[in-house]
Formats: sequence, structure tokens, C-alpha cells
Amino acid sequence: MAENMQEYLQKTKELTRNGEYEKALERTLWFHNHALEHEPAMYGVRLSFALGYWEDLGKVYPPAKAAMIETRDRKLKLLQDQNGDRELFHDVVALNTRLGENSKTVKFFEELDKQHPEQARKYWEIAKEPVTAANRYDLVKKYIVSFDQEFQSCKMLYKHQIEFYNKRAIGHDELKTHAENHFIEECLTLIEVAQAIDDPTAAKSIQQKALAVLDDPRLRKAIPTNGSE
Repeated sequence: MAENMQEYLQKTKELTRNGEYEKALERTLWFHNHALEHEPAMYGVRLSFALGYWEDLGKVYPPAKAAMIETRDRKLKLLQDQNGDRELFHDVVALNTRLGENSKTVKFFEELDKQHPEQARKYWEIAKEPVTAANRYDLVKKYIVSFDQEFQSCKMLYKHQIEFYNKRAIGHDELKTHAENHFIEECLTLIEVAQAIDDPTAAKSIQQKALAVLDDPRLRKAIPTNGSE
């Protein structure tokens, strides 16, 4: 069924390319709301490629962007009313990213930190990218457990994604590249945070472990040696 959902998504993308915007939006909303009922393994694709296609549709068809904003606002209201869960929070974070409104994620997480710190801790793994990008190192120091644990989590997710995507007959290369880039970006964020809170040992350790997984120039340049770039 995962292949069927992937095919469904690709056909929806084709509708956008062909100018059939209304039908593409109808299918986009259906996928966002129901894809996981048919194939839970599409969780990552739903919040990455599917939202990317939705964003592309919104650039040429304003009702699509309006629908994305409405979806985000509705889900955020549920979270604010304490009627949400971790998956709903993940939806809101991903939608905020596509809308260029990560500040809303940071603001909500800050409110959680003040009013429901235990819930904030459960959501931290999802919130850490926009929170870190906002240079909120006060929150980072509070919720990061250990740099090694954070790295192992990134590595485990990457390995799981690669294993899953290697089985896909459709969009394999695109999915694999996305997984690699996400892993690298996560590791670069951890290195940046370690350096920001003055823990060069942790930063170097993450760099070395990440390079053992993927020898990428972005990782090699993350901590330049003396006299290098």
C-alpha cells in the first residue's frame, strides 16, 4: 500500500504541473488527512515531500496556500487548547516550516516550557530544529539530554529511512537524498549547538561520528582545522 500512496502523491504532483490546480488541492488535502490510515510508513514522506508539493501548489494557486494556513491554524488551536499530541505538534512544526513561520513554533514551545514543561520535554525532539535556529540556547540547554544521545537518535532515524527507502520502487533516489541531507543538517545543528554552549569536545565527537556514517564535505567543514577555511 505504501507504493500506492507514493503513486497517489506523484500523480497529484503531475496535476499541479498540468495546471489542474483545484483537483490537485483536493488530492493534497486527502493525502494529508488520510494517507497514514492506509500506510503508516508514509509518516516521513507526508511531512516532507507531500508538504513540499503542497507548498509548490500554493505558489501558483492561492487557495492551496490558504488551505495550508487554515490547516496549521486549526491544528495549532487544538494544541493550545491541550487537545493535541506529539503527532499533531509534528504536523504544526512541519507546516510552520513550509509557511516560513518557524517563529510560531518557537513561541508555542516557549509557552509549553513555562506552563507544561513535561509536555515540552516530550516534544523537544521535534521542536529542537526551529528552536536552535532561533538561537534559543536557554531552551536548548534545558531540554537537550546529551549530545551523544541526540546523535544516536539522528543516526537511528537515518538508518531506518534508508532501509525503508531502499525498498521503494518509486522515487528511491529522491527519498534517499532527502534522508542524507536531513541527517547532515541535524548533525550540523548539533555541532553548532555544542560550539555555542562552549563544548568543543562534544562538537568534535559529533563531527567524527557523523563522518563515519556519511563522509560529506559539509560535515568536514563544520569544525575547520587551524589554517583551513
